[in-house]
Amino acid sequence: MTLMESNSKKRKWIPKHKQKEDESHDGDAGIYKHPRKGQVHRCVVIMALVKAWKLVLLCLITFPVTLLLFALSGIIASKFTKLETVALGRASSVAEEVLSSIRTVYAFNGQHKELERYQSHLTEATAINVKKSLFNGMGMGFLFFSIFCSYALSFWFGVRLMLSEPQNYTAETMIAMSYNICVGSENFSISFTLIEAFGMARGAGAHIFNLIDNVPTINPLLNRGVTPTSVEGSIEFRNVFFHYPSRPDVPILKGINLSVQNGQTVALVGASGSGKSTIIQLISRFYDVVDGEVSLDNRDVRDLSVQWLRAQIGLVGQEPVFNTTIADNIRYGYENATQTQIEEAAKAANAHYFINALPKKQRIAIARALVRDPRILLLDEATSALDTTSEFKVQAALDKAIFATIFASEGRTTIVVAHRLSTIRNADVIYVFRSGAIVESGDHETLMSKKGVYYDMVTMQNLPELEESKGDRLIHEASAISDVIAEEELPKARVEHYLMRSAYEACKTTANDNKCGLVLEGPDVSFLRVLRLSKPEWKSVTAASLCSLFGGFAMPIFSVVFGDFIGSSNFDVKDEPRSGRPVTDKVNAILEKVEQDQHINSYDVAEEL
Repeated sequence: MTLMESNSKKRKWIPKHKQKEDESHDGDAGIYKHPRKGQVHRCVVIMALVKAWKLVLLCLITFPVTLLLFALSGIIASKFTKLETVALGRASSVAEEVLSSIRTVYAFNGQHKELERYQSHLTEATAINVKKSLFNGMGMGFLFFSIFCSYALSFWFGVRLMLSEPQNYTAETMIAMSYNICVGSENFSISFTLIEAFGMARGAGAHIFNLIDNVPTINPLLNRGVTPTSVEGSIEFRNVFFHYPSRPDVPILKGINLSVQNGQTVALVGASGSGKSTIIQLISRFYDVVDGEVSLDNRDVRDLSVQWLRAQIGLVGQEPVFNTTIADNIRYGYENATQTQIEEAAKAANAHYFINALPKKQRIAIARALVRDPRILLLDEATSALDTTSEFKVQAALDKAIFATIFASEGRTTIVVAHRLSTIRNADVIYVFRSGAIVESGDHETLMSKKGVYYDMVTMQNLPELEESKGDRLIHEASAISDVIAEEELPKARVEHYLMRSAYEACKTTANDNKCGLVLEGPDVSFLRVLRLSKPEWKSVTAASLCSLFGGFAMPIFSVVFGDFIGSSNFDVKDEPRSGRPVTDKVNAILEKVEQDQHINSYDVAEEL
């Protein structure tokens, strides 16, 4: 699997996995926020065994069952967390895909279909989360049932021990043991909540570590392979078969044979999905062929250094620029480029004097490909997203890039994947693809005289431009519709908040912060509004509130029972117990210092992760 393939499959899911990982580290029940809970329970059990081992052994009857419950809860939480993050990742992928192409979605009236597709993934994630919550709730319920059973056993058996062995089990001993059991159970119940956190960390971490530990077969970061001293630019495909690793049952290329001589311009045309862009990716070695060979200057590209190979190639794709300055966009093509080289590349792309005019993005991409003066230039439908006027301007820049270099006089080897056939009339050789195979080849005049597949494609594109103008109008209308919808749906408070933030940022660039005089606050949200938003889930909210109310009576009732137990033990406060106050004060001071150090270090660990 290539580095591109492994990253493209998982990159959209990583934010969800990372969010789950962060919640498990530093959430309210983070695994680093309560590290002492398990330690407290163990220490309490040890002290209680030393002081009153008979009573403690009886109370520990439910402990093995509780440990088994711990293990099962961790496994279940990990399993459901994995399934949930995958479902949420799919939903995020759909949202990103649709929002990035929102105009096209509206143009074809596909918003309802995409909404249903998005909701289906959310429904799947909700169902998984409900199952996970069900198991967690059952586990917590059984845990507290075990704890209160231990209390009942300790009270019942404790009184019997006081009556049968008064010399070993006094009232003081029983109160101390009861308090130990109470503290130990409390800490044990809190540590149970960490099981879900551990399960979340394991489920999300599995995907993250799989990506980190993945070893791609094509790794451009490792400078391995042959690095020739020069390159001519001759490329040849010999009986190449290929399918993408994610879809091995769908063949893309079927026995492709083609050659590109040094300095030639070769065009690849055909319907979508016929394998044209795959040729570009195989030359750049984003993937390796399944069978056959791709060679550069009679050397198999698999034997060449990936870094060296890609340094010889200039690529102009359909996504032209990055979110940074124009100079940095061009410099991405050659990191060590000087300002002079950047300007020369911009001139070669017809972008130096018209950098503020459309279509500037595509020209910047051309300049980025030319700045390293590559011997091989790959154009992957570089003008497919442009209108006719913009395409003409960009095509002039491409012709200049193809037939002249920046720093030399010789032409470069060029492979063009064309969407509009009018842009490749001057190509030396045109290969026509259909269903992963080459069905025709030759120059424009030769292919037109054959009146075959290429002739039909040119004829279809030479129909009256009414259809194209109608399609452009649909796109513009869809853009206007999406803008209106965005304006209608964006709440006024949020608009004002964003406007204030923009004004504040602008003020900061020209004055000190204290001169801006703007207070950035989010819109106020009332509790009633939150309740209204929760109206579809009113049954679940009501049931949870009632159960919380009933559960809140548990500890007060237990405190009354515990008070009766202490009262029935006839324990009198004398001077002897009071004499331990100084020692208690010292112990409390030490515990305060330990607590501070423990929490400081625990939070530091969570923040570092």
